[in-house]
Amino acid sequence: MKKAIIVLFVFLCLGTTLYAQSVGFGGYFFGDYENFVISEQGKNYYDSENMNRRMQGGGGYLFADMAVLMASVGFEYGDYHYKKESRFIADVFALDLGLYIKTASIVYPMFGINYSIPLFGGYKDYYSDDYIDYSADEMKYQFQYFWVKAGLGLKIPLGGMSIRMEGLYGIRFRTNSEKDRLEWDNYIDNIFGHGFSLRLGIGFGK
Repeated sequence: MKKAIIVLFVFLCLGTTLYAQSVGFGGYFFGDYENFVISEQGKNYYDSENMNRRMQGGGGYLFADMAVLMASVGFEYGDYHYKKESRFIADVFALDLGLYIKTASIVYPMFGINYSIPLFGGYKDYYSDDYIDYSADEMKYQFQYFWVKAGLGLKIPLGGMSIRMEGLYGIRFRTNSEKDRLEWDNYIDNIFGHGFSLRLGIGFGK
């Protein structure tokens, strides 16, 4: 089922690009937060404030806009820290694919999905402080993200081009590592991933 959704997602992105009324590029800043919900029994062993993680970073993207459907592809870099300690955990460089339903108005609501494919990254060993590269399987296991996002955009026409400002908030599906953690760790009731992105771009065309 998940593979079928990804294939459909890619075909829709390609279709949007082929029939786009405008294309452009931009940059963005994002924040991704992983929150742990501890069970009553687990509160004797865990402190969620010491477990919650945040990932912040940025990237660049290209987009194609078909008035009511917009596709984007970009690359992003971010690093993970524990929310409370601000201690570095890992960093990730990823390919980001997005597809959004929108309106053709100056101020437009957006709703869509994002698929983030990790390409490379690494982590700092807790004891030795050495930086260690992730394997491809480890990257996919921990950092392959599928998001549902919604937000608002503003299009400022400037002749044959436009400036676009967009703000999005999203909830992501659990990664395979998070699913496995919930399977074996009875002290955790839930793992909740959510985040935001702020985008600024320049479009050419209608």
